[in-house]
Amino acid sequence: MGTSDTAQGQLGSPMNRSVRYDIAATMLAFGFASFGTHVWIFLSYFSSHPKLPNVEEGFVHALNNHGSHVYVTDAEATGLGLLWLAFFLGILCGGLICPRPHPASAPLRLKIIFACSLLLSVGAIYFFGQSVASFIVSQGIVLNF
Repeated sequence: MGTSDTAQGQLGSPMNRSVRYDIAATMLAFGFASFGTHVWIFLSYFSSHPKLPNVEEGFVHALNNHGSHVYVTDAEATGLGLLWLAFFLGILCGGLICPRPHPASAPLRLKIIFACSLLLSVGAIYFFGQSVASFIVSQGIVLNF
């Protein structure tokens, strides 16, 4: 029983702990990217969308920001709902995978993983988010939180 046996798969091994921290950093970055994108899109709708419902064009779901209302389409409402769910699940999974903070200050490798995951998550949301929301709406599912 040398050190190679310990690193091969026992639950408390340093290798598994490191992988857990990496996955947690990735999930937290995904959650933060989803939240930031949700806030940015939510606020941008208030300068570009109608203040009254327009059934002919599909603007039927109300967004409320401190008493100010605008209306969005099914796909836009579903996209915001998916971003909210992604934020919640990202933070929840990141916290469950690694419930205790890193014992020392976060190493540079972990910071790089977080930053790269954040950038990749924003890119994935930008390039695929609208298509995913439209696909979900085409299946008859509309999320409106």
